[in-house]
Amino acid sequence: MNSPAEVDLTRRLDTNPYYQGAFWSVFGENPTLKDVAKALAAFERTLVARNSRFDRYARGDKRALTEHEKNSLVVFVGKGRCARCHDGPNFTDNKFQNIGIGLQDDQGRSSTHRRRK
Repeated sequence: MNSPAEVDLTRRLDTNPYYQGAFWSVFGENPTLKDVAKALAAFERTLVARNSRFDRYARGDKRALTEHEKNSLVVFVGKGRCARCHDGPNFTDNKFQNIGIGLQDDQGRSSTHRRRK
């Protein structure tokens, strides 16, 4: 959520009447980092696509994608080699991929960062 610290994130949520009410109704308290993580995890579990236009195309409905999208798919699985990592129904191998964009200050995957509370 592009927030540098727990205090900033929880303050931003707590000053928004919608989120303040939502957190109180679900968690019975002002937003905390722990509750934000729970809320995000619950939301992400709802993001399931099974009948996208691509899904219909993959099941044989050749009219589900536009010609431009079909041409892009050819690049995706061919010359672009995107499907090497973005494979399967979720377009992922569920592994971390270092794509070399220079985020040395990103501690999100650091074992030291994960141990801190």
